[in-house]
Amino acid sequence: MKGRRKSKVETSREEKVSLPVLAPEKEELAPYDPLQRYLQEIRNLPILSEEEERELAIRYKKYGDKEAAFRLIISNLRLVVKIA
Repeated sequence: MKGRRKSKVETSREEKVSLPVLAPEKEELAPYDPLQRYLQEIRNLPILSEEEERELAIRYKKYGDKEAAFRLIISNLRLVVKIA
């Protein structure tokens, strides 16, 4: 074709170009689902015993321990999701 330049992608019939495969090779590279990722993360959180929960609640109430409050909240996220 006159006036048309060949791009680097265009090749003659004899040349073979191997392009990278874009499909994931492993199952773990499946599409990202934020909700499933969140649920998986909260499943991995430790469950507090009654005694641990009581101690953390007392530490928060008496001393205003923010770390104790954080642990109480985080450990009960499964319950929150179940109720929701």
